[in-house]
Amino acid sequence: MGFLSAVRDTAVSGVLQRLRSFLSENYLAGIGTITDLRYESGRLSMRISLLGLEDREIEAVCSRVSIAPDGSSITLSDFTSNMPFMATILNRYLASAPLTLPEGNVRTFALTAKKVLGV
Repeated sequence: MGFLSAVRDTAVSGVLQRLRSFLSENYLAGIGTITDLRYESGRLSMRISLLGLEDREIEAVCSRVSIAPDGSSITLSDFTSNMPFMATILNRYLASAPLTLPEGNVRTFALTAKKVLGV
């Protein structure tokens, strides 16, 4: 693995960990949490654990990710899931609505990801 590849992977990992925490705290608080978040081949994949359904692994994939030019928001669209109800919920209530990112590290990492990944 080359130096630039390591830098890219570190930047992307940092963004995803902060985004996972941000989404869990602001959109799933009291309902569940995002247990894993990955970006590969232009797709954002996540594992979600919902209260009362902890024994069911819910996977969702977002095939369109867009970060605002100034890093102030991220827009996720076109969700699929192994649980049809989750795909419906994500597409109905989350898709295409810009999610405002807090100032500071999350925005800085979002801008880094935008430059590195071209999203």
